[in-house]
Amino acid sequence: MKKYVKSLAFIVFLLNVNCVTATIYDITSGSFTTYSPVGEPIFLINDDVRGTYDDVTGIMDIESDTSFFGLNWSADGIVYTGPGTFSSITITEDQWLGHFLFDYGATLDTDVFNVWDVLYNPDGSIELSSIDIDGDGIPGMGTTNGATVGFSYNFDLSLTPQPVPVPAAVWLFGSGLIGLFGFVRKNKNIT
Repeated sequence: MKKYVKSLAFIVFLLNVNCVTATIYDITSGSFTTYSPVGEPIFLINDDVRGTYDDVTGIMDIESDTSFFGLNWSADGIVYTGPGTFSSITITEDQWLGHFLFDYGATLDTDVFNVWDVLYNPDGSIELSSIDIDGDGIPGMGTTNGATVGFSYNFDLSLTPQPVPVPAAVWLFGSGLIGLFGFVRKNKNIT
C-alpha cells in the first residue's frame, strides 16, 4: 500500500510541476507618445496600442493600426521586473523595465527603453505608467540610435490576462487518478 501511495504522490508532484504555465496578457489599450529631445510631445497615439506580454519569457510585442508619421510600426522587446539593475538602469520592486527594438518603415531596431510604475489590479489586470528614467524631466529615455536620436518613446499600457482553458490532458489525468485510487482501494480490501 505504501508503495502505491508514494507512486501516486510522485505522479501528483509531476503533474503540478508540468502544469506550471505562463500567463499571457493581452495589451487591451495603451498610448504611445514621442517626445523631442527638449521635451515637446510630437507624436501621440491614444488608446490604439495593442499587443501581448508573456510573464515567463518576459517577451512583449506591441503595435497599432495608427501609423507613426505615415509608416507602420511595431516594437518587440523584453521586460524585466524589479527589483534589479538591467542595462545600467535600476528599478524598484514596483517597477518594470522594457527594452524594445522599434521598427517603422525602413528604420529598424531603434533601441527604446521604458521604466514603468506598475499597478496590480484586484481583477488580475496590470497598468504600466512610463516614467522619467534619466532625470531630464522627460518621460522615458532618449534613443541613442536610429533616425530620431535623442527622442523619447513612451508606452503607457493596460494588460489583461488571457483566460486559460484547462487542457484535456488534465481531465484525463484526473480520471486516471480516480481509477488508481479505486485500484489501490480494491487491492487493500483483498489483502
